[in-house]
Amino acid sequence: WALVSAGDKTRCNTMTVSWGGVGVLWGKNVVFIFIRDSRYTKEFLDNGDLFSLSFLNEDYRDALNYCGSHSGRGEEDKFAAAGLTKAFRHDIPYPDEAGQRRQFYRFHTDG
Repeated sequence: WALVSAGDKTRCNTMTVSWGGVGVLWGKNVVFIFIRDSRYTKEFLDNGDLFSLSFLNEDYRDALNYCGSHSGRGEEDKFAAAGLTKAFRHDIPYPDEAGQRRQFYRFHTDG
């Protein structure tokens, strides 16, 4: 499992993702994830150009479960509610607990 986070310092959200992959294609780092249209985080992905993908160790299983079962819509800070510390790099949100186990990506869509 991983957390995908999107938005900016004024509004953002994170959610657990478990379907997708990471790798290298034609010499470029790539990632693909599958998110239902109804998910709150997808609104942030669709309205922004960048997002983070973060991997946390097993110590954060409860946080990953929380982020996978709560939308964040109507919550003041889903990161804090999950027991995570919201951090930013280049105005892109990510859980600080991921440390170096996170990557930042430019969002592209096929449509």
